[in-house]
Amino acid sequence: MIELYQTAKKEYLYSKKKSAKSLRFIWRTFIVASSALWILLFQDNLHRASAKYRREKEVHSGLIQLRLNQHRTTVKDWGHWDDMYEFALSGNEKFIEENVMHTSIAVDNQQLIFAKETKEPKDLKKAELKTELKKCLSKELHIFKTQKLPIMDSREIVCKTSERSYLGSITSVLKSDGRGPSRGFLIHLSSFERPSYNNSLNKTFKDIADNLVKHGHFIDGTISTDPLTVIDQKNNIKSTSLPAIYESTEKTLPLWLFINTCLWFISLICLAFARKMRMKSLINARELRSRSSVETSSVRSLITYSSVFIEKPTRNYWLAVINMSIEMPKTFCTNAESRRYANTILQARLKQDDGHIMAAQDKENNIIWVFQTYSSNESPCEVLKGILSSFEESVNSTTRTCVSAIVSQCNFTNIKGAIDNLTLISANICSAKTLQKVELVSESGNSEAEQIRAVQRLDYFVEQLVTKQEIGHKFENVYNIESAYQTPKKLVYKEILLLLPEEARDQISVGDFICSAEKNNLIHIIDIKMLKLAISILSNKPSHHLMIGINLSAKTFSEKKHFEEIIEILKLTSRPIRQKIIFEITETAFIEDSNVLKPRVQRIRDLDAKIAVDDFGSGYTSFAQIFNLDVDFIKLDLLYTQQLTNPDVDALVSFLKTYSKNRSSQLILEGIETLEQLEHWLSKDIHAFQGYYFD
Repeated sequence: MIELYQTAKKEYLYSKKKSAKSLRFIWRTFIVASSALWILLFQDNLHRASAKYRREKEVHSGLIQLRLNQHRTTVKDWGHWDDMYEFALSGNEKFIEENVMHTSIAVDNQQLIFAKETKEPKDLKKAELKTELKKCLSKELHIFKTQKLPIMDSREIVCKTSERSYLGSITSVLKSDGRGPSRGFLIHLSSFERPSYNNSLNKTFKDIADNLVKHGHFIDGTISTDPLTVIDQKNNIKSTSLPAIYESTEKTLPLWLFINTCLWFISLICLAFARKMRMKSLINARELRSRSSVETSSVRSLITYSSVFIEKPTRNYWLAVINMSIEMPKTFCTNAESRRYANTILQARLKQDDGHIMAAQDKENNIIWVFQTYSSNESPCEVLKGILSSFEESVNSTTRTCVSAIVSQCNFTNIKGAIDNLTLISANICSAKTLQKVELVSESGNSEAEQIRAVQRLDYFVEQLVTKQEIGHKFENVYNIESAYQTPKKLVYKEILLLLPEEARDQISVGDFICSAEKNNLIHIIDIKMLKLAISILSNKPSHHLMIGINLSAKTFSEKKHFEEIIEILKLTSRPIRQKIIFEITETAFIEDSNVLKPRVQRIRDLDAKIAVDDFGSGYTSFAQIFNLDVDFIKLDLLYTQQLTNPDVDALVSFLKTYSKNRSSQLILEGIETLEQLEHWLSKDIHAFQGYYFD
């Protein structure tokens, strides 16, 4: 136990030094949890104790009320007895001997006290009344005199002295018929403990008397006149909540301390275990560093050393760039430590190969390896695959790695350029997640690297255009036509399209521009710019019946963050403008889960904007997905509209026309470029078109 405590203490001090903020958070959490536990336990025990004391109080109140009712009955029987009335007049002692001394009053610690109007009260049994009791009785007599009670009524009293407490009742001495003047006052008293009670009841009254002294309980004076009725609790024994609080605390404290002790003990075990694992991790790390006996030469040294081979034929010499990623360390080492160890083991394995010439490690932790094969039938890829497979097996016990390589014939005259090319190819293919275990490229990878650099330059150019320049626009109209020679044509809406700046049109097409923007997650910027532009155009022509279609890419539509941005823009736009906006969503967006797709389409429609399915038939959307949505337009791709002699296309168009009519939407044929195409589809009763023919 002492060893456990010492181990936990060391780990605690280490954690306090390394991560004091986290430790403070844990401490605060523990204090809050412990306090909450105390409150819950205390509340439960307090509820139980309060209920217990409430029941006890009700029982005690009932017993006291019963006693007081008995006193009231007794004092009225004696005080309104004609013989007692005569005794009050004459003071005949014979009355006491004959009527008082032979009753239960004399043998049961009861007292019958008579008081004249102006004299002190006296016990009829001739017992001496203590000073404290006299004062209490005098006070009660004064209160009784001043109260305007019915003439034959009584008043219940409670007197407490230093030795004991008394219950009783007081009434006026009158004739039995209530006539005549009052001849004084009669008081019937008894102590809480009486010989006539059984032990159990006597003990109960003793507890009541103790509580009256200990906790300051008292009895309010208003008593029920019915001897069988328990008075209202508020007029009965009144007590503080201290006993219930004391008892709740006594019951809560042991359990609370026990639970906290258990938590502390568990914390000690966790800290000791954490220290043990950390020490094990440190030992493993030292072992890894101690095994790093292979010297790693820099790429600069490799380039310098390669000058020795410039004069040699390079047909059987190969250059490989090996990329390694640590997927999941199986020890407590960091990724950097695991990678360092894995690189060391791999370089050692490479140097063991018969064809090894030199190896180095660059700043990105790629391993550069120059090796040779000894026959034309020996494949460099197979050589490297065998080495990498055996390497992965050897390190599988300590870490999980993913190793791949790019191989090219080595050109010693420009080995630095070859290394740069292969590193670029490796990084590019790895980011695309399409790399095989080992891939062979052409000599020095010049052509592949140049293609990658060209794409990178193009992507940079697109990024500059999207983020730093204003993008132009043009319109392509959608018409509703009844005849091929109809003039003027009825406009359905205008589709707003991207127009590149004039200086960029010779460098990149609109299609390549869009593809690059989608690949580099910039397409949402274009979509939002086009939406704001359309809103600006519509706002400048509020009374015009113009509607504008805006292309919304699949990425913008499916990405929650960008979709919410579109929704916020619509919410800030007035309703008449929103009613003139049509979102043309490319069909690839509808491949999404319908549980996400349908609510998003509905949110756009709830804001009074319209939905068009763009390029329908060019993607992989099923008819079931389209049928499940409410769209306003279906735009059939030119892949179908330009096939004039295909009966299957005619059947598809006929079906979509009927479907659109039933769903109160409109079918639009895209890609109309000739009069022949227009006349063909007009003959099929199709009237909404879009294409270069109308420009």
